[in-house]
Parts: sequence; C-alpha cells; structure tokens
Amino acid sequence: MMVTLPVLAGLHLYMETVLRALPEPVSRNRLLVPHSTNRDVLRSLRREGWITVSLFQQVDSLEKEAKRLNCSHIFSNNRPKKLG
Repeated sequence: MMVTLPVLAGLHLYMETVLRALPEPVSRNRLLVPHSTNRDVLRSLRREGWITVSLFQQVDSLEKEAKRLNCSHIFSNNRPKKLG
C-alpha cells in the first residue's frame, strides 16, 4: 500500500521589503474646521480634495488645536488658511 502525502509550499514575506516596494503615500492637506461649519461647505471642501477634521465644540485656539490634530490648515473667514 502506497501513502500519498500532500505537497506543501511556503512563502515568506519580509514587510520591510514589501513596504520599500510601495510608492510613497500622497500627502493631502488636512483642514481643521470649526463645529459651526455648514455641511454644504464641508462637502464642497471634500470634493476639492481636502481632508476635513471637524470640531465637536468650540476651542480657545484653532491654530493650537490644528497642530495637535496634525492639520496643515484651518478654515477661517470662509477659506482655508495655511498654518505658519
């Protein structure tokens, strides 16, 4: 009587090699918007390519909060303003 064993194959992926093969991520601008910003305005900003980060409550300093949340811009006077 002959016993047949299944054929097994293995594959090793080293993540550092896989990650080096990937293209660099595209950096998109993150925009901090006050809690009172109109939904239509938010939709329009997203269509333009912005990543919007909405606040749920009023804060003392939009600039400080934007930096804390890793945002590149704040929404001020109805337009995006780059952080200095």
